[in-house]
Amino acid sequence: MDGLDKKRKEIDRIDNKIVELLEKRFDKVKKIIDNKRKNGVLVENLQREKEIKLKHKDAKLPKGFSDSFFDLLFKEAKKEGF
Repeated sequence: MDGLDKKRKEIDRIDNKIVELLEKRFDKVKKIIDNKRKNGVLVENLQREKEIKLKHKDAKLPKGFSDSFFDLLFKEAKKEGF
């Protein structure tokens, strides 16, 4: 089980980094939303969402994961703005 425990600890470290990066991303999203509101700009930008998803379409992830991940990420980010 030592090998399994070691792998799980590696996954835990990766998960911690993912959460840290998501926290930073949502902080930036909030600032962008605040800026857009001050300037009378629509919060939602479907073209930008499409560009982001296309940019990551070739990521080495399970089929369909990238689109689903970004759909969820955009959905949650928009909650900050509405």
